Amino acid sequence: MKKLILGIIIGIALLIVFVYFGGGKYLQQAGKEAEKAGGELEQYEKKLKESAKTVEKGIEKVKEKIKEKTSD
Repeated sequence: MKKLILGIIIGIALLIVFVYFGGGKYLQQAGKEAEKAGGELEQYEKKLKESAKTVEKGIEKVKEKIKEKTSD
């Protein structure tokens, strides 16, 4: 029980210090960086999906060629 109360007190103290020293500016900057990283990640996702489709089509072609050769 003592640890819980101590943890709550420390958490409140850290929150007050964070707000006092301009925590809002830090959060805004972090938000901008996260948004930028999210945009880059979205581009990587699109490229990965396109590559996966290309590989899938290539695998299907190889399967068809193998079926043709084994049926001969």
